[in-house]
Amino acid sequence: MGFSERWTGWMLECVSTARATVLINGAVTNEFSFAKGLRQGDLLSPFLLIMVTEVLHLLLEEAETLGIIQGIKNVIP
Repeated sequence: MGFSERWTGWMLECVSTARATVLINGAVTNEFSFAKGLRQGDLLSPFLLIMVTEVLHLLLEEAETLGIIQGIKNVIP
């Protein structure tokens, strides 16, 4: 989608460096890293969802143009 390498690096950093602790019986556990993905309630989630759906939309349009898929026609007047 034309984003610079710097910008994509920032996004990768945001989703790959998440850390958390858990409170168990009032005691905080050691900090740990998430394996992948965003945290619940992360403000980037809606933004990244929109970007992913836009890319999917563009890929589907290209597949239709190339004749790989065919759209459903509305037959109800």
